[in-house]
Amino acid sequence: YQNFEYIIVDDGSTDNTKEIVQSFQDKRIKYISQQHIGTPASGRNNGIKNAKGEFIAFLDSDDIWFPQKLEIQLKEFHKNANILILATNGIIIPMRPYRKYLSIKKNLIVSFRDLIVNKMNPIMNSSVLIKRTAIEAIGLIDEEHLIRASEDYDYWLRVLKYRDNSILVLKQILVKYRAHSFNITTDMYTNSDFFKKLYERLVYIHDKYEEYDPELLNIKIRAALYQLRVFKTKESLIQRKVHINYVLNDKFLKFYDRLWIGFGYFNDKYLKTIINNYIIDKLNNYLIYFK
Repeated sequence: YQNFEYIIVDDGSTDNTKEIVQSFQDKRIKYISQQHIGTPASGRNNGIKNAKGEFIAFLDSDDIWFPQKLEIQLKEFHKNANILILATNGIIIPMRPYRKYLSIKKNLIVSFRDLIVNKMNPIMNSSVLIKRTAIEAIGLIDEEHLIRASEDYDYWLRVLKYRDNSILVLKQILVKYRAHSFNITTDMYTNSDFFKKLYERLVYIHDKYEEYDPELLNIKIRAALYQLRVFKTKESLIQRKVHINYVLNDKFLKFYDRLWIGFGYFNDKYLKTIINNYIIDKLNNYLIYFK
């Protein structure tokens, strides 16, 4: 598929990106430079504002599309009039052997509930093709720094709140997703405050969608708090005391949550039992696994 415009948003890079882009003599390519703000949403919004097409796709600088991606997605859009976002499966590189992003054997229709309760976000940002009419209806991506690296997840929720069951994920592998130490998600996971930030992001998202399904959102938040407790058991006794107070004071926790989180917090031998027997059993009623 050749009828596209390629908007490259340079988010304050310090290399020779501009010179490389300008070396391509192609009128379809447009270069935009902006001051580095620190949130992917700002660059994507800048690209959206400058885009002219009926459909808009995202491609992070370290990911790769397969040649037939746009052609296949556009054909699927014509078959599914009610779909607003069409995503695809992908492979994770540079892992060898390659691993699929999703282990699915058929296309998926994603609902608001699915996206809330699933263990992972099935919608890979670099695989997305979205209708401009959807963006015009719900607005631009949230640039709040608190949800950095989760702004895409928040945006998919907004689309589904506007029209539920309107995201289709194709089983075809059409994107190469690059996993390395410079990924924002990887950086956040290796940071000692990862689960605290995850919890705070979920609370922020909860406040935006509480009226839609508060119980499901509460479950997601409580699971993040358990993860926070698990992660912090590796730290010193003083650090644990600080974080146990932080966790137990959370307004979303129920009594039995506080009881189980507090029990064994300072004794690692209870850790595996609590996680395996309590959290997983409790959440299994809500989680939809991709098999």
